Amino acid sequence: MNLDLVMNLAKEYAGNAIAGNTSIPANKKDLAVKTATDSLLDSFKGQLQGDNLSNLAGLFTGNSSSLTKSIQSSLVSALSQKVGINATLANTIASAIVPPLIDAVTKKVGGDIGGNILGKLGGLFGK
Repeated sequence: MNLDLVMNLAKEYAGNAIAGNTSIPANKKDLAVKTATDSLLDSFKGQLQGDNLSNLAGLFTGNSSSLTKSIQSSLVSALSQKVGINATLANTIASAIVPPLIDAVTKKVGGDIGGNILGKLGGLFGK
């Protein structure tokens, strides 16, 4: 999985969710975006290690609910602790970011995998 892709998507989705939320004080928005992006990237990195690979594989089999819950929980905690956002608002933000982010990552990575496989197969047959 390309972590730069995840980072860029995380920054985009976090920025959009946080910038449009009037409940977050203007002076905390940049910190909230950075905290969310860092938390999301750390969560994906954590899924790439150890026994968590089965959760990550669930992205491509339509079974990403445990991964979504885990990442959302980490994000809520990070926003609450580092930015001082209350848990209810942090949960609203996480819900606006994580599911569409996972969907985007799944489609992008799945498309890349499919494209690479098809390209390699085509190369075998001189296409």
